[in-house]
Amino acid sequence: MNTSDSIVALATPPGIGAIAIVRLSGKDCFQLFSKISTVQPKKLKHKSLLLIKLYQRTNNNLIDECVVISYHAPNSYTGENLIEICAHGSQLIPQLIIQALIENGARLARPGEFTERAFLNGKIDLVQAESVDALIRAATQSELSLVQNQYSGAFSDSIKKVRDLLIELLSLLELELDFSDEDVEFASRDQLTELLDRTEKTLDILSQSYKRSHIIRGGFDVVITGKPNVGKSSLLNLILKKERAIVTDIAGTTRDILTEQVDIAGYKFNFSDTAGIHRTTDPVEIEGIKRSSSAAQNAELILMMIDGSQKLTKDDWNLREQLVTFSKNEQIKVIILVNKIDILDMSNDAEIQKFLQDVEYLTLSCLTGIGFRKLESVLIEKVKISTRKAIQFAGAIMNDRQKNIITNAHGAINNANRNFQKGLTQEFISSDIRHAVHYLSELTGDITTDEILSNIFSKFCIGK
Repeated sequence: MNTSDSIVALATPPGIGAIAIVRLSGKDCFQLFSKISTVQPKKLKHKSLLLIKLYQRTNNNLIDECVVISYHAPNSYTGENLIEICAHGSQLIPQLIIQALIENGARLARPGEFTERAFLNGKIDLVQAESVDALIRAATQSELSLVQNQYSGAFSDSIKKVRDLLIELLSLLELELDFSDEDVEFASRDQLTELLDRTEKTLDILSQSYKRSHIIRGGFDVVITGKPNVGKSSLLNLILKKERAIVTDIAGTTRDILTEQVDIAGYKFNFSDTAGIHRTTDPVEIEGIKRSSSAAQNAELILMMIDGSQKLTKDDWNLREQLVTFSKNEQIKVIILVNKIDILDMSNDAEIQKFLQDVEYLTLSCLTGIGFRKLESVLIEKVKISTRKAIQFAGAIMNDRQKNIITNAHGAINNANRNFQKGLTQEFISSDIRHAVHYLSELTGDITTDEILSNIFSKFCIGK
């Protein structure tokens, strides 16, 4: 991996805009930049803003007059000498600037190479580096807040505290080994048990945080189910504020799953409108019903809709029973929605009240919007409950690499705790703790390989 050369790339999206920023980094970048301008390197003071004309190398034609910001190592994003060129945002001008710099000795940066250099130069750790890409892609306020915890270093600090605790525990065990022939106790059995239990509990919570962060970043999955023609597609359209699903009086219009993502109060929700659940011999509808059942099993919340203006049927009661049982077994929340409350048949009210006994329910009208705000507030509360613990320990696991490392560290400590309770010698316990320390060091990048770095930074955009 060559980090001695100067790298250049467009740091803003390509296309026409007010400003295009070209980023140049490397120990010789000031000398290189002076070759396409009339400014000497010594004039490029740290954090200086200069209005400078840039020229093509081959014919000395003017490219543009740009605002140029200089940063001196190590006080820059990459930890190297760095220049940011703010040019007019045409498609041609930044390309001419990049071409001129390449002709004078720079090379085009690889995806994520600026952030990779920031990591290699100790400006950020590996968790923070990963969060840079996540920060750019954050689409909701809740996702942004989660990513900021990692980018700020707060999550890494909490990981390092766990690692320091393990190193402390390891040192006590090593001392016991070194002085095993003498009658000296450096830590009581209760102290060691408390340290192991505390670490195991912390890693367990971190392991569980992956699902919560996945909900924040990927979306809270909500499945809308019920028999045909109760208003499921109308509800989806109401949520999306557009006509996404076809709404007709013909039963069985929705035969496949329609899934749409929407931002509600800074949280992502994935709403799935499913095929109506009922008895049928139509093979296409049967397949749609199977897919509906599968989607429900993977949801965080199921909204079962009934038509309040019609008498309840056996299909309604059967589905209610299935979902109540399913909710208890799978720990998936179910809310019954009574639709068409604006034309509710009052003679049918007693039966509906019986249907709603011992379940969470809401009433609404997809036609008039009555009760929709209440539904939104309940949805927001549900997602907050599901993601609340994601902010524990200043953050949550956000990707598969982090998840696998925490799982391995948790397994090692679990094994150490189990062996300690069995009364095995310190050598066995120390070995497991060393493995856990190694895993946590790998998480923050204190221990890493070129292969791991390449896999992480290759996913970045060029110029970041």
